[in-house]
Amino acid sequence: MFVYTSYDGDLISKIDTFIAFVLSKGFIPLNPTKMLGYYDSTIAHSNSKKEAMIDCLAIENLADEFWIFLDNNSFELPEGVLMELIYWINNDKGNIRVFHVSDVHEELFNKNEKNRSENIVDKLELIKKLNNEKIEELSEHLSNELYLRKTIFIDIEDKYYKYIDWIKIYSFSQNFVPIDIKSVISDFFLNKYLSNDEYASILEKLKGKVDDYVKITEYNSGNNFWSLKDANVPKYTSSSWALTKTEQLKG
Repeated sequence: MFVYTSYDGDLISKIDTFIAFVLSKGFIPLNPTKMLGYYDSTIAHSNSKKEAMIDCLAIENLADEFWIFLDNNSFELPEGVLMELIYWINNDKGNIRVFHVSDVHEELFNKNEKNRSENIVDKLELIKKLNNEKIEELSEHLSNELYLRKTIFIDIEDKYYKYIDWIKIYSFSQNFVPIDIKSVISDFFLNKYLSNDEYASILEKLKGKVDDYVKITEYNSGNNFWSLKDANVPKYTSSSWALTKTEQLKG
């Protein structure tokens, strides 16, 4: 099952902890910051917070559960988390679980595991704890006319992964929300928490959830193919990118 991870932006430094925690529970994390890139998605949408958030909602649509990570006992949620939560509740999706950062650390690092079901919250009871004024304002942004861009699975070889930021920016320019497996599960987390068979199964399930698919090439583009040249990767658009003749000849 896929889990959408929601948290205050002030907790971004703890993203890998959240990812490890979700994996340790036997779920697969969909982390919007890792998958979209905070800077990439913001710049691609001309610094529009709403447009950047809409892409987060598109990722949220791929999830089976919604997990909130809090650093205190307050439910005075930041507007980004609240917008994601309202969208989840309005669309009557799966379980909502709430975790405190201190408990995450205790379970993950001290192996003091709690019963996972204890963290499931009642949606109606949760709504009572939230800021109604904020909810009303944010609900205006979540009208029936809200347009979610399509998700696209990025099939990219490891040797080209250093160009993933260019590919993500290009995806945004093509009106897609980029989804690549290594932004979901890095090699480190893969080797620590999953077998090769489990990884292959997750990969196929993720491909089945997205709207479209594209293979990344160096120069060839067309149906279901994007090139690194299309994405304006300097090595593939500029003959003067390399510093030595040897590299220039290699292309």
